[in-house]
Amino acid sequence: MVFLLPLLEAAAPPIRSVLAHSSFDFAHVIDVTWRLDYVLRSSSAGSIHEPLYFVQLKLQTPGGGVESLVFTCSVDELRDLVYRLQEAANELEKLASGVFPTTSVDP
Repeated sequence: MVFLLPLLEAAAPPIRSVLAHSSFDFAHVIDVTWRLDYVLRSSSAGSIHEPLYFVQLKLQTPGGGVESLVFTCSVDELRDLVYRLQEAANELEKLASGVFPTTSVDP
């Protein structure tokens, strides 16, 4: 174990240098459209009678292009998505104000 310490000490400066010039660049949401449908029946599940949201996110990729992400979700799934987005926004505000973010536990 002792022989690893000099190796780690030697590797730390180049690793720090690379990390200092690296960033995680994710796509940015630039538009959201949604539609609410009411599903009465499904050929595979029979009678359903539930609302279903159709959501389309337009994303600007790190390269500058635009792509769409389309998905469907139930009311509960959309509620969970909105909650998680609000939670993420709150953590970003804390980070921007200098407060270290907390880890959340999945429900």
